[in-house]
Amino acid sequence: MIIATGNNFGAGEIRFLDYQTENMVILQGKFIVDASAEAFQKVDVLEIYVPTLSIGKSTEVPAYMVGKVKDYNGLMQPRGTIVKTWLKGHNTICIEKITDWDVGTELTYYFALAYVSLGKRAEYKREGGVILKLTEPSVDGEWRFSSQGMCVVRDNWVFCCAPFDDLYTSEDDVPFTFRLEGLPDDIELDIPMIGNDSSWTPFGNDMPEFHIKGDLFSCAKGLPESVNHQNGGQFFHFFAVRTGQSIEK
Repeated sequence: MIIATGNNFGAGEIRFLDYQTENMVILQGKFIVDASAEAFQKVDVLEIYVPTLSIGKSTEVPAYMVGKVKDYNGLMQPRGTIVKTWLKGHNTICIEKITDWDVGTELTYYFALAYVSLGKRAEYKREGGVILKLTEPSVDGEWRFSSQGMCVVRDNWVFCCAPFDDLYTSEDDVPFTFRLEGLPDDIELDIPMIGNDSSWTPFGNDMPEFHIKGDLFSCAKGLPESVNHQNGGQFFHFFAVRTGQSIEK
């Protein structure tokens, strides 16, 4: 666990679950930022200060950011995007600042990513691949997991790319759960599901939040109408740190 020593944009305590080697840093966490804060408005790049990281200079890696934007009817709607992040020195996590979201709203950032060193050459091999299977949806709807899904399970971490040919519920805004069997039982994180481009707002994607415990995916607020009537294409994409202990579901 990493507890940040500070930041330059006025946020409170920030924590990351981490796994580090000399060539890779995996960070997993979620934090909320007040976009109306004076400190946030003054900076061009968001910086989080942490104890020593194993990598001093990394490639750019996307994190998720979700806030609210005005739709074409003038109503505020939750929409998300990806933002570039990178490691600078051994003590700073940098985040691209996006200014298109309305100032004065909360922004939620989701880290479920892996950094590798910038400028190093190495051969990467896919190992530890498992096949995922969608089971036990708790409500009626259309549930079809894509054959293009990929999951890699290692001793200390997991990578999951989980696309769906169809994922929608028979009613909007109804909480539901399902399982993706094959994921280990010692991961837990909050992560948005990536929806198709929304025609309801000028920018941003539909990105409803899910909570993952082991292989159980929970959507506490259900899918809004703008997500629930898309023609497939939704997906999850994340790295997660394994805790080594089974998590009660």
